[in-house]
Amino acid sequence: MASGALAAAEARSFTVWGDIPAGCRNVPLVAGIDEAGRGSVIGDMVYGIAFWPADADAEISRLGFQDSKTLTPEARDKLFEGLKATGRIGWVIRRVSAEEISAKMLLRSAVSLNAMAFDAALGLAKGLVSEGLMLSKLIVDTVGDPERYRRFLHDGLDGRVDVVVEKKADATYPVVSAASIAAKCSRDASVKAEALKARCLEQAVDIRTGAGSGYPSDPVCKAWMREVMHPVFGWPSVARFSWANAKDMLDTDAVAVDFGEDTEETPGDYAGGSAAAAPARISTFFTPSAAGGSGASVRKPCSSLAGLGSAAATSVF
Repeated sequence: MASGALAAAEARSFTVWGDIPAGCRNVPLVAGIDEAGRGSVIGDMVYGIAFWPADADAEISRLGFQDSKTLTPEARDKLFEGLKATGRIGWVIRRVSAEEISAKMLLRSAVSLNAMAFDAALGLAKGLVSEGLMLSKLIVDTVGDPERYRRFLHDGLDGRVDVVVEKKADATYPVVSAASIAAKCSRDASVKAEALKARCLEQAVDIRTGAGSGYPSDPVCKAWMREVMHPVFGWPSVARFSWANAKDMLDTDAVAVDFGEDTEETPGDYAGGSAAAAPARISTFFTPSAAGGSGASVRKPCSSLAGLGSAAATSVF
């Protein structure tokens, strides 16, 4: 993928800061990190970090934060609003766009989702340090091997922060639960705000009413993807084209596209072979043919769309 296209995809990702409470300045902080939407085929992957004074950990933990996955959307929203209203808890979220995920995972040298997750988490933690906050302890819900993740974060923070990485940390540590709630509520809001237009249906397609949870195992999500899939271009950029189920749908339900790739060369292909099999010499582009014009063979267009007229090829989102 061209560097310009990758840069454009990365530009769709961004970070949102909540207010930094005055009580979080110049005191040691404990922080937690968790994510939402990592396995979703629709929408962004959102990482959240929540933090508060280490000496108030026991007190603030009694506010009732718990793993966002165990809560109803209404309960999550209420807790998130309460988190913001305390004036004692800070939070930041990092939205890694579906475009960036697709672009990096489809590179020739693919970037794994774990690597993107590691970078998002480290970026959030380093963001606190860059703001002059005294991050003393960081607790993270693991992605992949906990010890490898811990070393990555520990080294990335120059060994100055006590880093704990555990499975199910979002259910064990309230500060990670708070981060989980911030991430999940932020992702839900972003997904609900995506009004998707698919011209192949000649109508607005709203993800809020049709895509279910956005996860590939969700029958509602799978049905929505099949319904709005364009036969050539697939889905709007809110979908992760790098996901296996997205690739499978394109392979089975989209039209075949022939890019006119040359056949693989084997020894003797061009020695005594037909003229059609041999690559055109550059000189033929400057030598008039008997019929007029250049002597180069005329290639078909860069792509040939099986079963579609020219009008279909111009339909885009």
